[in-house]
Amino acid sequence: MKLFKVAWIFNKANYRGYISYEFEGNENPLTAIPKGLEILRENFIF
Repeated sequence: MKLFKVAWIFNKANYRGYISYEFEGNENPLTAIPKGLEILRENFIF
C-alpha cells in the first residue's frame, strides 16, 4: 500500500494521533532518517 493512500485513510477517519517511524537498513541513520521524515511530512500534512 502506498504511503499516500495510508495518509488519505487516516485523514478520512479524522485521525489526529501519533504516527511512528521505524528505520531499518544499511544506510547511515544520520542521512536515512531525515529522508524518511521528509517523506512522512510530504504525505501526512493535511
